[in-house]
Amino acid sequence: MDRIFPKSKIFGRHIAKYKNWKKSFDADYLQGSCLLIRKKLLDEIGIFDENFFLYFEETDLCYRAKKNGWRIHRSSNSEIVHFGSGEVGYYDRFRIYQYHKSLFLFFVKHYRKTDIIFLKTIIFTRAIIRICLLCLMGIFLRKKRNVSFDRVKGYLSVFSSNNVK
Repeated sequence: MDRIFPKSKIFGRHIAKYKNWKKSFDADYLQGSCLLIRKKLLDEIGIFDENFFLYFEETDLCYRAKKNGWRIHRSSNSEIVHFGSGEVGYYDRFRIYQYHKSLFLFFVKHYRKTDIIFLKTIIFTRAIIRICLLCLMGIFLRKKRNVSFDRVKGYLSVFSSNNVK
């Protein structure tokens, strides 16, 4: 929904395109490449959780920091350019699997079982829709076939993973 409504405070909250990036503001989390962290914070809440291989490690750290009374502040006086995922340009099978594995780990760590069930329902419904659309794209768009079917395999791995059951 964030692609349909990119400036929505409801659907686009994680992207925050509605924010005035020329002003400083407090955030729920910042991308790991943008974090400057006080040693006192790390002494208090610990370092990055090594259970997160890719994705959500900075979200988890920021979540724990906010839970302990720290602020996550985005300064307008700085600019960081992150060139992540530039070599692929899309979420391939490996990234899709790792993203969902980390997402579920984050929820299991911080939320109630009812929240996790709701999340799984949304994720699985979305995965089924994406699998159908990617299969159609792979069938009808020859140039996109390999990318489409690679992504389908990624979404299928979300269903078969022991981490998301």
